[in-house]
Amino acid sequence: MKILLVTASADWSTRDVADAYEAAFKDLGHELKVFRLASRLKFWDVALQAWGEETGQAVTPVQIIKEACDWVLVEAAYYQPDITFIVSGMAFHPNALALLKMHGYRSALVLTECPYNDKEHMGMAPYTDYVFANDLWSIPTLQGANPATYYMPTAYNEHGHFPQEPEGQADVLFVGTGFGERLKLLEAVDWAGIDLQLFGFFGADDKPCHLKTAEPIANAEAARRYCGAKVCLNFYRDGSGYSLNPRAYELAACGAFQLAQDSVFEAHELFGDSIAYFDDAVSLERQVRFWLAPENEERRRNMAKEAMRLVQGQSYTERAKQVAKIIEGVAAKVAARKEN
Repeated sequence: MKILLVTASADWSTRDVADAYEAAFKDLGHELKVFRLASRLKFWDVALQAWGEETGQAVTPVQIIKEACDWVLVEAAYYQPDITFIVSGMAFHPNALALLKMHGYRSALVLTECPYNDKEHMGMAPYTDYVFANDLWSIPTLQGANPATYYMPTAYNEHGHFPQEPEGQADVLFVGTGFGERLKLLEAVDWAGIDLQLFGFFGADDKPCHLKTAEPIANAEAARRYCGAKVCLNFYRDGSGYSLNPRAYELAACGAFQLAQDSVFEAHELFGDSIAYFDDAVSLERQVRFWLAPENEERRRNMAKEAMRLVQGQSYTERAKQVAKIIEGVAAKVAARKEN
């Protein structure tokens, strides 16, 4: 299949999903051209701001996004892909989707922010040929806007997530965004005597962080740090739906012990008792101290091994196989109807 891959608009988090799909499609032998949306947005930000200074016209973020995304049509015209595969949908203008459809180019939207951004997703879904949603609870809602909506879970990147030489050591580690509700939980815990390491954007909700934090790190470094931590935390956002986040798969694939916020049903379906859970700050502190006790070290390691076993077959290579099968299958049916 000939794929025009539109990568995520961010340099963190959703970029990891785009990178994983890029590697997976290449591994599977698909022909690939990559449209790096984050770089395009930076270019048009600089260009339009300079033009705004020249002309005295105000430039809005929407203008920058629209200009950057409209160029996907030009790339499609040159490349003539079988599918334009758009990862995330954040900061991707619906106008670009409509243009692709108007000119006869098929597109697929791979959503990474369900169910939090489903209102925005509903505005985009009618303009694409396929919607792949990362949360099972979002499927009925999005199918109302586009019947060709499929559940496609998150996953891990087998090129980067596996047991490997650790980078650093920690009692407790969290890599991610310090949303307000997460920060509130963490600050309510007494961390005395515990080496807590936090990497990511903290104070994102304009709430000062009183814990020691470090700058965001790339996914490759995060994987190495997972391998050096005794307990790796996994938080979900307020309003979480049914399904796992990428961190759940990545931690398991690295062979790390996972202490997860008990917020999604899918964690119990996939991992069962191979990971530990917490509900609030009290249970978080209790669980951390329990699992750090020397007498629980062997049990912790055995659980991590079991979680790694259970997550096998949940890589982005497998997800790429699934989406390609759906896209190629639908295309074959359409072609057959045209011939008849």
